[in-house]
Amino acid sequence: MKNQYRFFVNEILEMHKIIPASKELSHQILNVLRLHQGSKICAFGINKREFLCTLDIDKKNVFIKAEQEIFENTCPKLDLTMAISSLKADKIEIVLQKCTEIGVRNFILVPSEHSISRLDLEMFCKKRPRWDIILKEASEQCGGLFVPEIKFSKDFKDLNLDIYDKKIYAHKCEKSQNLSNIIDAKDSKILICIGSEGGFSAEELFFFEENDFYTSLFGERILRAETAAIVSAALALI
Repeated sequence: MKNQYRFFVNEILEMHKIIPASKELSHQILNVLRLHQGSKICAFGINKREFLCTLDIDKKNVFIKAEQEIFENTCPKLDLTMAISSLKADKIEIVLQKCTEIGVRNFILVPSEHSISRLDLEMFCKKRPRWDIILKEASEQCGGLFVPEIKFSKDFKDLNLDIYDKKIYAHKCEKSQNLSNIIDAKDSKILICIGSEGGFSAEELFFFEENDFYTSLFGERILRAETAAIVSAALALI
């Protein structure tokens, strides 16, 4: 049975294993939630196993003991990676949070030719710690058993396309299909590319065409980039 307090620990969790809580998690447990010796929490680890745990508190040191495994599987079967053209910071954060809650496994941020926000590797590295926190907290909140990974790619041409069963980009044209007509039960790894506020450039569209991408339209309306990302994740995974 799950507890209302649920945390990710960057460890392999196994039955009866005792691990020390990180400094940040200890602060949250002791000073924010004010939990005490013997309190129960849920924790899930990097091995995608979740346990009901008991806290052992020694002054400012918090230890987590895994006592009962929880077997509720909330992971979508489809492994979805979303490559998102760089958006304004607040929009990226919304996409990361909501798409993690829906079940996206991986995110790749790509500087698109028409992006208003000019993301580069240096800026990505500066902002990644905050984004990692958003991904972790969204995973804790939604009941997921993994924290998505976020990466940087200098452009769409630099993506490793060979690992995906289907590659899709969001764009309105005569070839556009409903997502349900593109993804089928045989697919296990999918890539969806979302354009920037200014849409994809002619060169980017040509790249997608030359590399056997499907094009999808998520309804009849033209959606904002952040809306298109959330809607496409929901259509693919829910």
